[in-house]
Amino acid sequence: MRDESSLAAMRVETVRAFYAAESGTIITIQGYLGESDMPVEGSELTINNQVIQFTQMPELGGTAIVHGLSGDAIRRIELNLE
Repeated sequence: MRDESSLAAMRVETVRAFYAAESGTIITIQGYLGESDMPVEGSELTINNQVIQFTQMPELGGTAIVHGLSGDAIRRIELNLE
């Protein structure tokens, strides 16, 4: 029973980490399009105990890398900006 509850908790954290990474990509796209400030490479943003890490932010197009963290779960999204 304990293993099932641990697995369920990890699934929840994984989904939260994905949503954090997805939110980071939206922030990155808005910055790239000039609708807001572009995130600074290496910066972090914490929302409701989930962390968005802006790992790689290109200046003039290229690949942006955003990590979402929640508990022990980490999700990574690579975004090609053209």
